[in-house]
Amino acid sequence: MADQDKQIQSDQAKADDAKTDQTGTGGSADEQRLADILIKGQFISEIDLHNAQSYVATHHSGLFDYFLNQQIIAYDLLGPALAQYFGVEYADLDTYQPSKEHISLIPADIGQAFRVVVYMKQGNQVVVATDDPKKVGLGEVLAKVFGAQAQIKVDYALPDELNEALIHYRKPLVTRFNQ
Repeated sequence: MADQDKQIQSDQAKADDAKTDQTGTGGSADEQRLADILIKGQFISEIDLHNAQSYVATHHSGLFDYFLNQQIIAYDLLGPALAQYFGVEYADLDTYQPSKEHISLIPADIGQAFRVVVYMKQGNQVVVATDDPKKVGLGEVLAKVFGAQAQIKVDYALPDELNEALIHYRKPLVTRFNQ
């Protein structure tokens, strides 16, 4: 049993090293993608990113925790900045959390696969929130879900806030154990 534990720890360390190699930050690929967006959008400088990466490597914290704690970018500006980069509006899921009824308008498998929820719906106008507005196939799949007559608008939502909304797709624990 101890050998299995050691193997699991070794495999986890290798995975963590691979993650560090892929992103250059020691953080997740999402962190690196967001860092790239902030650089391209000129919301942070290369020096800010380098300093953050150095700090993260020695303190085992998140890249964006560093940016926020060092007041390089304000949390309230992060979502709008990223939305601006994507060329869409910002869906503030922290202030306006979509109802379970709105979220259930998109089938769970599609919502989870495309990381998308209905943010607002009025008549045939549907506003969805996602952390990847440019995801390939998103528009097509939403057109199938809501029909050709629907006017679909895609807004950007921060990943952390979107994760809270995506929890509504989870089945109760009892249901998951019975399957």
